[in-house]
Amino acid sequence: MRRLGISYAKSINSLYGKSGHLFEGRFRSKRIDTDEYLLDLMRYIHLNPVAAHLVKRPENWEFSSYLDYLRDPKDRASPPRPLHVHIDTLLSYFSDREDFKRFHDSFVEERFKRFRDSVWEDRH
Repeated sequence: MRRLGISYAKSINSLYGKSGHLFEGRFRSKRIDTDEYLLDLMRYIHLNPVAAHLVKRPENWEFSSYLDYLRDPKDRASPPRPLHVHIDTLLSYFSDREDFKRFHDSFVEERFKRFRDSVWEDRH
């Protein structure tokens, strides 16, 4: 991570004619110690582009592995490198791929509902 950070900082600094650190603090890691935390992290990663308003649905983000979870295993592209988390391992927490999709969709819908309700309250 250190080498990556230094390399990235040099590139950005060169591009924008700046110098110095780009990020504050150190890279931190946290142990995934429960199944619930693992699933929350997976959903967080898949829904980041939605939360950032880059796409409306996680399946629309071209850089995500989200669609690989929804595809039949025989239709998945082979990963260019070994994965640290295997798709089938995470899918084993769900009854099927549709259940996996509902797990994500319900969170998006609930979040949208909370946003819509807060906007409604602010206006009335």
